[in-house]
Amino acid sequence: MAARDAAAVLVYLWREVGLSRRDLAQLCDVDPSTVTRAVNGQGGLSNPRRAAEVLERLGAPQSRHPVAPAPEPSGLQELLGDHASDQTIARLEHHVTELATAYVSQHHTQLTGPLHQAREHALDLLRRGTRPRHTRDLLVLLGTVELLLGYAAHDAGQSATARAHLADADTCATHAEHRSLLSWVAGTRALVADRHSTSEATELATRAQALTHGPHSWVRVSAITARAAARRGDAPAAQAGLEHLLTASPNALSADPDSEDLSVRHGGLFVFSPAKASYYAGATLALLGDADGALAYASTAVQTYEAGPASHRSYGDLTLAQVDVITAHLMRGDPAGTHEAITHLERIAQSSPGHIHQLQQALRTCRDVVANSPLSSVEKRQLTRALNRVGVRWHT
Repeated sequence: MAARDAAAVLVYLWREVGLSRRDLAQLCDVDPSTVTRAVNGQGGLSNPRRAAEVLERLGAPQSRHPVAPAPEPSGLQELLGDHASDQTIARLEHHVTELATAYVSQHHTQLTGPLHQAREHALDLLRRGTRPRHTRDLLVLLGTVELLLGYAAHDAGQSATARAHLADADTCATHAEHRSLLSWVAGTRALVADRHSTSEATELATRAQALTHGPHSWVRVSAITARAAARRGDAPAAQAGLEHLLTASPNALSADPDSEDLSVRHGGLFVFSPAKASYYAGATLALLGDADGALAYASTAVQTYEAGPASHRSYGDLTLAQVDVITAHLMRGDPAGTHEAITHLERIAQSSPGHIHQLQQALRTCRDVVANSPLSSVEKRQLTRALNRVGVRWHT
């Protein structure tokens, strides 16, 4: 285009204005032969830059000069837009910490709504675009919320929903390369599976043990592994896991965790307390048929929870530990101790914010123990009615 324009101007100046080819060559600062080839249509100004220079010397308007086309918008600014400030991330993290802390002592139904709202907030920020640093922070927070929702679904008896939330939590943890979140998700998958005497919970717990753990997550996986083995009737594996839990956990929990560990970032549900360790030990020993050991550890868990502040009291663990106390008395053939333990469970029911799905399963197990206990038929009927009364109170 520029070469044709330049040639057309030269022809016009040569024919109509009467300038000689030499004059045009001097005017354009080119060889006369270049002008000759241009006006004869034989090229001479094929170089776009040279043609533009000729047009400029001849006084052509700037718009006639060849210019590089404007680049297409890349969308880079939009792609790299950051819709999550440091303050936004900090507020969301604080909110997740509040929810993780509240989950210890509040009923899961009170937290499901706020957890879903936090989930949608994090997803919205990710959809709108954030810088890489904020994207990772949001993925970790979103994964933590999904993990808490998995807990809530598990406590409600919704295993399929719990597994779906845990799958999303694992996706977030994997993309963020967050080891602590990965380990807590893996342990929770084993926890969800540990409702039946199948090999799934043990297999999942074994996989979880292969991951890198912070102190609290490591002790928790050890506890889940021991209980899952006991539920399957694998006494040697359960005893080994229990010994690991009771002898190694104090040293593990005293170690300094990584700053990214969920027990440090959020605390609450992500802290494996001594009371929780006692509860798991009592549950494992009850499954193994060790009545005295189960009574000792379950009673310690109950006493520790009740002596501590209400905000640190896991109503679910407290309730299930008291059921283990009842089970231990039954295995010992102690009707008076069983009645006293059931009365204590009723007192817990009166102050509890609600029940968890695992309680009904635990009470059914208790009734089975009553049926097989060395008690008289009258005592069995009395204890069964008392257990049914507790179950109805919690169910309503």
